[in-house]
This record gives sequence, C-alpha cells and structure tokens, in this order.
Amino acid sequence: MLFRSRDLFAVADKRQFIFDDLNWSRVDENHARGMGAFEVRILLKGESSVSTIKGRVTIDVEKRDQDLFITRFFHSYE
Repeated sequence: MLFRSRDLFAVADKRQFIFDDLNWSRVDENHARGMGAFEVRILLKGESSVSTIKGRVTIDVEKRDQDLFITRFFHSYE
C-alpha cells in the first residue's frame, strides 16, 4: 500500500498511530531528539481489512519559551 502521507486523511476511514520505545536525547539547551519505532494501522475507504505499516521514526523538538515544537519528523518503513 503506497500513497502520499498528505492523502492519508482523504483515503482512510480510520487511522491509528502508535509510537513505541522512543529514546530521547538532549541535543543542546533548547533541542532534543527522539528515536524509536512506529506502527500505523489504516482502514482504507471501501476496504474491510486493516493495513499495517511499521518502521522507524526520528522526531526533533525545540523549546521556545515554555512550549515544545516539532521541528523535524523523519520516518522510514519496511
């Protein structure tokens, strides 16, 4: 199953994102990076069975004032 990520909400009736075993490390005073696994379960419109995609994820966050912002989100899947 291949489709563009931005089309996910248009082509799917249900979506479930699961992040597992995220290990966080501080890059500097205001930046951190989390690396781990992910799984996405998708029920496409008109389908009766759920498709699953598994892979690895890297998330970079930046602290601005008291808020955290995701600045980069990388993923690769099997």
